[in-house]
Amino acid sequence: MSRFTYLCIGGGVASVSACKSIRQLDQTSSLAIVTDERTHPVDRPPLSKQLLMKDDWTGEDAESVDRNFYHDHKVELIKGQCAEKLDPASKSVVTVEGRVIQYEKLLIATGLRSKHLKVPGNRLGGVHTLRSVNDALALREAFKSQRDLVILGGGFIAVEVAAAARSRGFETTLIVKGNRLLPGLGSDAFASAVHGVLESLGAKIIYNDEAVFFAGSKVLRSIHTKTDREIPTGLALVAVGSELNTDWLAESGLVLTEEGAIPVDRHLRTALPSIWAAGDIASMNGIRIEHHLNAKWQGAHAGAEMVGSQSLYDRVPYVYSDIGDFHVNARGKIGPGEPAFTLEGKQEGLRIEVYTDEVGAVSGVLSWSTSDPLLDRVSQAAETLIQRDLPAEGLCIEDFTDY
Repeated sequence: MSRFTYLCIGGGVASVSACKSIRQLDQTSSLAIVTDERTHPVDRPPLSKQLLMKDDWTGEDAESVDRNFYHDHKVELIKGQCAEKLDPASKSVVTVEGRVIQYEKLLIATGLRSKHLKVPGNRLGGVHTLRSVNDALALREAFKSQRDLVILGGGFIAVEVAAAARSRGFETTLIVKGNRLLPGLGSDAFASAVHGVLESLGAKIIYNDEAVFFAGSKVLRSIHTKTDREIPTGLALVAVGSELNTDWLAESGLVLTEEGAIPVDRHLRTALPSIWAAGDIASMNGIRIEHHLNAKWQGAHAGAEMVGSQSLYDRVPYVYSDIGDFHVNARGKIGPGEPAFTLEGKQEGLRIEVYTDEVGAVSGVLSWSTSDPLLDRVSQAAETLIQRDLPAEGLCIEDFTDY
């Protein structure tokens, strides 16, 4: 049995960021990260971009920190151990492998896992998902023997991988269940802009369809769809969403939301003493954000709180995506739907959608452009407007670009 003052469950950036904060305030107490993966904790964004596009990139290039960090800061990294049970009474976590790990203070940051399509043939060779370093490396290796890729899904992973595949010259087809890309974010005009980018790169997009079975004996040969299409291919990526890694908490006493998220307060504390949660699985005021920066920021805040800080988490939600040379930036609360108004810049294809709350204050800003630095300025302005509850009426493009 092992015992640690601070224990972080989950092998992503939230746990690493928590450890950084803990070590800034407490250099001596015992500290560990437990992850079910056999690799070091990684940043997820490169998995759908650099790791697929650049053959000289290794898994280590995507890691959240240099490997010396764990030794230098006395962080024990326990790999290949999947949490199976949490017992708050004994302050212990039991892994599937039978290891019992006790804690004084616990951070749950177990993140997400990819959904598998529940259709015949979904485990054939050539059918991939993308969530881990090994997933990305396996997909990149498959690129060597295939020249076409079919992507099931229309979310960020799907469109980012489509752009990466086209950069390598792959014949790329997306099959989207609904009638637009990125259905959970922004207006139809935004979705149309993303469609135009992928189309200009040479990707083919099929809407209002879905796979009903994967054909082949041991390896994939074709995908059959609901509208009776048969698409020959030896390589498919299933990117139809994700599931929260919280089912292991079923008997812990933590009350989860309907989707399985962990409610937290503005200190990232859960309803149980000495337990915090951060990242993709944490729901604050009914809002859950699946994004790298959110996990990084929440993890850092939770780590400080575990040591004894008493400050409120007040970061404005931040989501970004790079679809080839097309960049997307979202700040605040943005669901699917039309904005209060749209602003258009004169440079770099800039467009800004401004969303408002019930009293007309800025609640969310969605922007896209071919210029990352330009979007950085828009993002900073959006953060200020949202934090200060400033009214949206009268805003113009210069209020964002001249910040």
